[in-house]
Amino acid sequence: MNSDPRHPRWWALVLSALTATACSAAPPPKPPETSKPTVSLELFNEYSDPGVVVIAPSSDSSDDPLLDIQLDMAQHATRSGPVLIMVSDARSRNLILGACRKFPDICNAMQKGTLRVVEVPHEGPWVRDYGPQIGVGADGVPVVIDASYEDFRQRRDLRRKRRELDRQRLLYIRMREELDRQHSIMSDAHDEEDDEDADMVSRYLRSRARTERLSGIEEEKRNIDERLELLRHKIEVYSNEGIFSRDEDDDSPFFLAQSALRDTRFRLARPPVVIDGGNLMRLSDGACATTSDIVPANGGKDAEIERALARDYGCRKVIFLAPLPGPVIKHVDMFLLPVEGNLVALAAYDPADPLTSKYWADAEESVQTLMMEASLAMDANAKVLQQHGYRVLRVGALLPRIDLEAGIYYPTVLNALVRVDGNGRRHVMLPTYAGYQEDLQSAAVDKLRAAFERAEVVTIEATEAAKRQGAVHCLSLVIPSRLSIFADGATAVQVERMLAVIGEMQQNQDTAKERLIGNWRSQGDDGVRFVFGKDGDGLILGDGGMKVIRYSIRTAGTVLAVSTDGGSTQYQIEWKSPRHVRLVPSSKAAAIELVRATE
Repeated sequence: MNSDPRHPRWWALVLSALTATACSAAPPPKPPETSKPTVSLELFNEYSDPGVVVIAPSSDSSDDPLLDIQLDMAQHATRSGPVLIMVSDARSRNLILGACRKFPDICNAMQKGTLRVVEVPHEGPWVRDYGPQIGVGADGVPVVIDASYEDFRQRRDLRRKRRELDRQRLLYIRMREELDRQHSIMSDAHDEEDDEDADMVSRYLRSRARTERLSGIEEEKRNIDERLELLRHKIEVYSNEGIFSRDEDDDSPFFLAQSALRDTRFRLARPPVVIDGGNLMRLSDGACATTSDIVPANGGKDAEIERALARDYGCRKVIFLAPLPGPVIKHVDMFLLPVEGNLVALAAYDPADPLTSKYWADAEESVQTLMMEASLAMDANAKVLQQHGYRVLRVGALLPRIDLEAGIYYPTVLNALVRVDGNGRRHVMLPTYAGYQEDLQSAAVDKLRAAFERAEVVTIEATEAAKRQGAVHCLSLVIPSRLSIFADGATAVQVERMLAVIGEMQQNQDTAKERLIGNWRSQGDDGVRFVFGKDGDGLILGDGGMKVIRYSIRTAGTVLAVSTDGGSTQYQIEWKSPRHVRLVPSSKAAAIELVRATE
């Protein structure tokens, strides 16, 4: 493919991309300047204020390839300041302790007290998105801002899984139809070879062979029917996105604040909007950058979003940028990185760039189209940022990739972690991707290293994170050092007391779950049965059929959250005895009395 901009094919792609991205690539309407916060709120800025790096291995990280990336990040972070690793249970804590041989700086930092491992209920590793933002109110009390969280990555994986299940189901249906056709032909056709001259033995053998073949077809049909029924149940489960909701992630900011802040007397603010942390970037002048995707994610309520960002996040103004194109995560931290003052780094997808052109010319047409759309979107973003008074450093970006397992993803060097130490020096972790367009990566890293000047810049191999729509910034959170348990004046006694409280709450939740696991039946006349599995899944069985559920125990073991295809419900747990529990719904519906099933 000719990569010369004068070539007709190049311009055809440009026109195609312009048409495909008429909404996303064009400069979004310049939003009105938001008013100042209605309450005095000083928000933490990780790019200029000293911070504590928070890492959150997933709840089932024993075989998660992201764990090594997270521990590599934690090890580098311990060399410049405090680190907090939040784990979901004792097993995850043991995984961290068992990694000391491979990551010795982690355990050295534990011994020095600059790295702490705390148990905080959570499921996923993307703490940037579900974690809180922290500030200080006019009265000096910490304010923990916890917006609603929707896990795009999990929703995307579910949809990919449903498409794969649908593909398998269609294949089996076609196989079943072919078997029906063969069965019909063999059943209806007369054996032309059974003439009067054929001997009895020959006719018998042919008849038996036909009977055996028909029997074999019937057996194959039964096997396919069983597989189709199993696929039907799987598709039904995966069609209910609520069953796989990240409720514990959405609830974790409160528990993280309890364990990470020096003063546990904080205020919890819940803005009435859905905002992932990776899609809200605080800039040096108090403005907040996000993508236009935040508007449809909140039902098109742009005015309400701007009010919430001004009131609850202290955003002086909101800058809406176009997201990266394609079925990918739409967060601003995938292509934008604050550097210093009014200088920001912005991804450049330029097929005419000497380093990029050779890769673009050899790329598949679908990748070329994506890149042209990304080029138009980022060029539009550069104009918007310049209109708002920012200096824009364009950094050559790697081409998007299409993986059979992961789908489309953007390996981005700009999804970086910036941490400021106690002396005001910055430390930057840039994600890199082994074996992929490494000359482009080297050029980008060199340009960023020069831009950050006196900062320490290191790289983290993050290919597996990129395949899951993230990188270093997405896998980390930075909270203010001066408010944390690492701050001066936070005594060991205070720390141990806070950790003990969190540990006791988690223990209560674990105990309640252990008591609930098993088979239960309703005391009423409806004969409904409940089955609670040990992994948070279960069933409701009754006259209406079978419902698959997902459940979790919250609030120190006193609340049961149940998700079905009809939505989510929370119940207050009241234990009458080890074999009798009363579930009181948060709605006005009647309570459910369950007794342990004997069958």
